[in-house]
Amino acid sequence: VSLTLAFPTAYSLEFTFETVSPYGRPLVPPDGRQLEMLFMRGEFLQGDTDKLVTLAAENPHRFVRASALIGLSSAGGNFREAAQVSEFIKSLRSQVIVHARVGPCVSACFLVVAAAVSRDIEDGEVGLHRPYLEKRYLERMSLADAERVQNETYAQARRFLEWQGVPRY
Repeated sequence: VSLTLAFPTAYSLEFTFETVSPYGRPLVPPDGRQLEMLFMRGEFLQGDTDKLVTLAAENPHRFVRASALIGLSSAGGNFREAAQVSEFIKSLRSQVIVHARVGPCVSACFLVVAAAVSRDIEDGEVGLHRPYLEKRYLERMSLADAERVQNETYAQARRFLEWQGVPRY
């Protein structure tokens, strides 16, 4: 059973409260009460951090309980937005789960995995590549501006990964 919270279609990262883990098992502790977890699926796009913060503000008690455990499935997206989402997730001290049953967590999604206090990647796929900017974004710039923006993006990625303690090998 899951409850999907619908937001404007301008955002593609979807947040749901779910009662079944990524392993396919119900979230029921020994005392028998029903638990929920927060699930994040889709592409990271500009505005997703605001959407996540709004969800937390509109459902504070439910959000706090459910965000202790976060399932991830994303092919990536906007690096800067994923970095902001990951900082928010880190502030919650959440455990994240990536499992093959629900899909991979690659590209910018890796930032959320890196920021989590605890990670469970049993049978999951996590992938990372060098950050890049889409051609349609760069082609509107001069060569010098495009190079500057690309270098700034690399530097931001490097700082973020160092801050999270991700080794350089």
